[in-house]
Amino acid sequence: MIGIRAADQPGDRAFMLAQSPRLAAGIAPRSHSLAEIAAFQERFTRESLEEAPEGALTIMAMDGSEWLGFLHAVPSHDEITGEPAAYVAMLVVVEAAQGQGVADRLLRAAEDWARARGLSRLCLDVFDSNERARQFYARAGFQADTIRLVKRIEP
Repeated sequence: MIGIRAADQPGDRAFMLAQSPRLAAGIAPRSHSLAEIAAFQERFTRESLEEAPEGALTIMAMDGSEWLGFLHAVPSHDEITGEPAAYVAMLVVVEAAQGQGVADRLLRAAEDWARARGLSRLCLDVFDSNERARQFYARAGFQADTIRLVKRIEP
């Protein structure tokens, strides 16, 4: 039984920080090294949780006392219109719970949270090479809006 709750219990923060390698998994970087991606993800996870703005959503997916995953979303704005929006900064599911609907439940909770705040858009970033995540988000109704291109310049 998958339960969703606020991330406010002992051990939650340590669990979330420990998921940085999982968040970096599935990425085959084209313009950064694997070490750079791992360092970025560790820094991004820590800073996102430590510097969460007022009104942020941080929730856990649980099976009893077992952590299955988490989602962290923050109030943001649409880059095109400037209108208030919600930004999913992190969504991760432990490997053993993949394919069991955990990510769907977390994402639906984020949509409910955004809707309750009158936000009309839910946005996120995903690495182009993370095909599994891109397919999941496409099934959930997300569409590519902008694509950031990077070219590595050798000295």
